[in-house]
Amino acid sequence: MPFFRKPTASHDAPPPESLKTLAARREHELRALGELYYDSTHGGRTSAASLQRKMKDIESLDAHIAAIRGGEDPGPLPRSASSEPARRPPVGPCAKCGAGLARSDRFCLQCGQPTPI
Repeated sequence: MPFFRKPTASHDAPPPESLKTLAARREHELRALGELYYDSTHGGRTSAASLQRKMKDIESLDAHIAAIRGGEDPGPLPRSASSEPARRPPVGPCAKCGAGLARSDRFCLQCGQPTPI
């Protein structure tokens, strides 16, 4: 009779995100927050509620990272609270640094250069 080992819960769950991955995700969220803020202060359609949801997402990431650094099991990371659409693929380069720009970008996420409207 072959030996079969019943999988434990730790084998069933996907591996947790690394601190490096979480830090990159946090950086992306901060850039998205900056873009939303810029849009809201320059005549865009971004609402205060959108900014608050994005800040809540970042606070959640910060708490998750702090728990991992403290040696605790943070559990699964909650889904994003913001309802902002995903960033579209690049449609052209930034005139200053050459980074890809989406059609909806008001400024370059790499260097901060305002984009022509």
